[in-house]
Formats: sequence, structure tokens, C-alpha cells
Amino acid sequence: MRNKFIAVAVAIFMSFSASADCYQIEFCKSSAVGVKVTKADFVNTIVSAGVEYISGVGSASYCYTAQNALQLGYNYDAGNFSITLTDAGQVIPTSVEIVAKRFNSEGDNIKLQYSTSDVINSTSSVLGMQSLPADYETLLFNVVDGLFMSKVKAFRISSTAKAYIKSIKVNFSHEGGKIDAKSEAEAVSAVSYGSGISLKAVGRCADVAIFDASGSEMYRLKLDDDTKYIELPAGFYVVSSGGYRQKIIVR
Repeated sequence: MRNKFIAVAVAIFMSFSASADCYQIEFCKSSAVGVKVTKADFVNTIVSAGVEYISGVGSASYCYTAQNALQLGYNYDAGNFSITLTDAGQVIPTSVEIVAKRFNSEGDNIKLQYSTSDVINSTSSVLGMQSLPADYETLLFNVVDGLFMSKVKAFRISSTAKAYIKSIKVNFSHEGGKIDAKSEAEAVSAVSYGSGISLKAVGRCADVAIFDASGSEMYRLKLDDDTKYIELPAGFYVVSSGGYRQKIIVR
């Protein structure tokens, strides 16, 4: 009876594990301190879990081993590293969690960038920037629904000064990020026009929200049969209506 109970418990645990939509890359491999990590030996030296999600390392500037962590930056020198992802790591994320802390200076921060191509550098799109805490905490970088229309293929993490990173967790949904173009078109027509966005409800009234690339809500309005024009600075925006999202670029 006991063995039967254990078997059922294991089966239940495995079913929950299999349905978990996330993966994690951990930097706890080395107990040594102060060993410089280059992009050539990055994975072998510092990555303790999640190697199967990394296909390559594009950069590793001011990266060192620390006590069960990756040290990013040196004193007041900024550090960064970038990784490209294998097919298993390429997902449409709903959020990214980074466990990190600062060395000793308040005001230091960490920046997360992404790319939907294999090319990523300091000018790549920014998913978020957060202040580093005094002790290890999970920093949550939320993703605006509809931000990604294709899978993320690379991440870049940079710090303004010395910081320590234990792990990166990428959360995703098998359904997340997909846009139902037909339903979106039936609800609202949104097009980039001039230096803004032209909006019009299609067939009925619609509640519409406009978000910028950082996820901040810019406008919220109700549309009827009239065309509304919202003037906006050049950049990336997400138009949300009726549970559907549309990505718009204003040039």
C-alpha cells in the first residue's frame, strides 16, 4: 500500500513538473572567488544548471566567479554578458526573474535586454532595469502581453557596478504571446500613421489601452465609429483591446 501511495505521489509530482512553463539557468558552479570568466569558458566555468538552454556566449565583460554566484562588474566598472539560446530556450516569455544583489553601493542597477534574432548588443531592446538590493532577492521583469510576436533568441544582462547573480528564470506560456489577428481586426483597427497611431472600432464600441515598451500605460479610451488619432513619440507600443494585443511601431 505504501509503495502504491509513493507511486501515485511521484506521478502527481511529475505531472505538475511537466506542466510547469519555465526554465532556469544557474550560476553556482564554482566555489572559487575572483577567477576571470571569458566568453570561451563561460558555460564550463560558471553555469551549474541550464546548460542545455545556452547555444553560445556573445560577450562576457568583467565577469568573475564568486561564492556560488557570478560576479558581474569589478568595483565601479560595469559588467555584462550575453547568451544565445538553443531551441529549448527559445520561448515567448511572460516574465523573467533574476536573483541578484549589489556589492555595496546604493543606486546600482541591473538591465535586461533581449533580441528575437541571434544578434544582441548594448543597443538591443530593453525589457527592464531595476535597482540592485543589498541582499539576494528575486527581481521580476514582467512582459507586457503582446510584446513578443516571435520567440526570444538571446538575452543580455549588464550592471552599472559590481553585482552578484545566482540565476535567471524564464517563465512562459505555451499559449502566451500569440496574437489572434482575425479577432483583433474585428475589435479595433490600429495602424501607425504619421507620428502616432490611428484607431477605430470595427463593428462595435471598444475599450482600448496603449502601453509603451516598458509596460507603462500611456492612454486608455473608448472607441466608437469615429477614428481617433493619438500622437506619440517614435518607438514601440502595444495596443490592447478585448483581450487581444497588437504591436505598433511609430517611426
